[in-house]
Amino acid sequence: MKCRWQDEATGPALFRTLTGDFTLETTVRVTKSSDSTASPDRGFQAGGLLVRDTTRETENHVFLGLGTGGNDNLKIFVENTVGSSTATNPTKVTASGCAVRIQRRGAVFTLSA
Repeated sequence: MKCRWQDEATGPALFRTLTGDFTLETTVRVTKSSDSTASPDRGFQAGGLLVRDTTRETENHVFLGLGTGGNDNLKIFVENTVGSSTATNPTKVTASGCAVRIQRRGAVFTLSA
């Protein structure tokens, strides 16, 4: 795994090259850095799992995460990008943390939150 560590506890871009079938799972918590009881209130801030195909000339990825979308309302984001065309399905939530999981079996991806 590779990452640019910031405060010895968080990594903004932890990544690993994978092939074949796999299961990725983590717990995501999104809070304001100055107040851990509040949601971030500026811009798009999120954490989660991104699975990306780097072998194509166009962008292809799935993303499952928790974050904000320009306001302080937390959402679970499910994003699918095929041929650089993206569809995002956000669902408003109240919890500042959740477990997220992406599983690949053949050409099928299953996302759980």
